[in-house]
Amino acid sequence: VAQAESATRLYKSGDAGRRWEVVGTPRNLTALAVDFENPNVLYAAEQLQTYCATAQFLRSADGGVTWSKFYSERQQYPPQPIAQILINPNNPNEFYAVGLSGGSGRCSNYPVLWRGDRQGNWERMPSPFGDKFYLFPAGLAFDSTTNTLYTGTEVAYGYYSPREGLTMWATTNASATTPSLITWTPVSRLDVSPWGWGETFRPLAIGGRSPTALYAYTNGWDGGLWKSTDKGKTWSLIRLPVPHIGPGTDAVNRWTSPVTGH
Repeated sequence: VAQAESATRLYKSGDAGRRWEVVGTPRNLTALAVDFENPNVLYAAEQLQTYCATAQFLRSADGGVTWSKFYSERQQYPPQPIAQILINPNNPNEFYAVGLSGGSGRCSNYPVLWRGDRQGNWERMPSPFGDKFYLFPAGLAFDSTTNTLYTGTEVAYGYYSPREGLTMWATTNASATTPSLITWTPVSRLDVSPWGWGETFRPLAIGGRSPTALYAYTNGWDGGLWKSTDKGKTWSLIRLPVPHIGPGTDAVNRWTSPVTGH
């Protein structure tokens, strides 16, 4: 098990998380993935600045002790900052990443999804939100049984869009030869409350006791850990991080599917 702590250190555990040790020198890592075929090979994203930051993809062949650049020199600039890297369990040569676009000398925060390979060639994937700057893809999860990639919704702080709500999206053609052929389908939505500015609906993982269960996280007034056993169409709240959801709110019944009005 390896865990990146942003702006400080990389930790490694050899006993399922009971004990941890620091690996390598401090780096500003924001995302981490472990190679399926060789656990000593790590992939990471590093934020290089703190504001309007450029970032870079990294690769380590020695368990995080040393790192090298993991992107093609033909790219004008690496993405900024990356929140998650996910390796396709059905195709270890295919990588996905979610973050914000940007580069040196500019500060554009449009939602961006990326697709790459083991050679470090990265290309943008279509976003479910187009160029809506106040909505961001949030998190990634991959269902290997149906070859489905999921991403969620993050509403930028200070923005509120009740029509779109917090939506879970899915695509079954993330491996399309041409990124423009990738299409996203809304599978469920949590209607954003009047207190919902800056809320997030983030897929976390697929598996656990049920190999097809999809887990997700929401924050704010609708905060909690959610579970879906029907491919994300309906959800049940299984844990609250706060003692209550909000005035007059029935969080479980606020999930709707299918999504209309988009």
